[in-house]
Amino acid sequence: MTQPSVELVVDARCGTGESPVWSIEEQALYWVDIPGRALHRWSAGGHARWATAEMPACIAPRAGRPGEWLAGMESGLFALSGFDAAGGTPLQADRVAGVTHARTGMRFNDGRCDRQGRFWA
Repeated sequence: MTQPSVELVVDARCGTGESPVWSIEEQALYWVDIPGRALHRWSAGGHARWATAEMPACIAPRAGRPGEWLAGMESGLFALSGFDAAGGTPLQADRVAGVTHARTGMRFNDGRCDRQGRFWA
């Protein structure tokens, strides 16, 4: 039996890497680093990292809005935009919906879109 070959393609050093999403159009992998307050993108062209104002827990591309992502963060759901190719520029975060958690320090943990395009967090 042949042993699988494993290769490190990006050394992102995330505190907690979560919510991986593959973009077919871009041939790129997106994910969040929750405690690092960042969104990452990796493709054959390299790695980019963007800072977020709050801890992001989950992401999904916004249908019909190229270059925009929806993110579940500490205080609500946000539309993220302003991605530069190299990373490093803080993202524009526009609140789509606020949330009041049951206790201080709570945040979204995970989220995904269903077949109808609804974001569940």
